[in-house]
Amino acid sequence: MLLLLFLSLLPAITARDEDATVPFNSWNNTVDTLQYGLAFIVVLVAAHPLGLFFPKYFKLPLITGYLVIGIIAGPFVTNLLSEALVEMLSAYVSALALSFISFQAGQEIYIPELRPQLKQIFILLSTLRDSHGDSHERALARQ
Repeated sequence: MLLLLFLSLLPAITARDEDATVPFNSWNNTVDTLQYGLAFIVVLVAAHPLGLFFPKYFKLPLITGYLVIGIIAGPFVTNLLSEALVEMLSAYVSALALSFISFQAGQEIYIPELRPQLKQIFILLSTLRDSHGDSHERALARQ
């Protein structure tokens, strides 16, 4: 896996094309799009086994390994994932991560345990809604 990561880093290390076109914006940029897509896939494939290195040998959480791999592959160390690509993909990756977190949170909710506290939950939610509505109305009034 380390060899795979190293081989994927070779183009980023050996050549820096400052005049490269922005990928994903037209069919004319197919080569750049494929290059960035392949780099992203390689980083995803290499991140898990390399991320497992940190919990196994340093007794750190798994997320630490993922963060280190992201820093290494990102625009500040090897530029395998350029800053433009990171900006383009950040909205999609953030939405996907949020959906996974929400799905997992939904799986952890056990309704029979919440039944005794439903009244307090609804009161809390209604006060949050009211306070948000008031601030929203004040913001609209200022405009």
